[in-house]
Amino acid sequence: MSDQQWAVVLHDDDVNSHTTVAFAVARAYGLPVERGFEMAHDVDTAGEGCLTWCTTREQAEALVADLQLWGLHVTLRSR
Repeated sequence: MSDQQWAVVLHDDDVNSHTTVAFAVARAYGLPVERGFEMAHDVDTAGEGCLTWCTTREQAEALVADLQLWGLHVTLRSR
């Protein structure tokens, strides 16, 4: 079994634009904004998407909290 037990899940909403999602995700993960736009599109299409898996709940909670400050609908899910 993998050590990564906690998923950070981004949910589609009718409030945030692709641009807001892209910049928030890119900033939180240190990714290029283009990758943030790809992730925003994937979540818009599927309804939700796992952004990353974390080894500890604390790591996952910190990422969730950071993205929630941007107004994104993000949750934590255990494996």
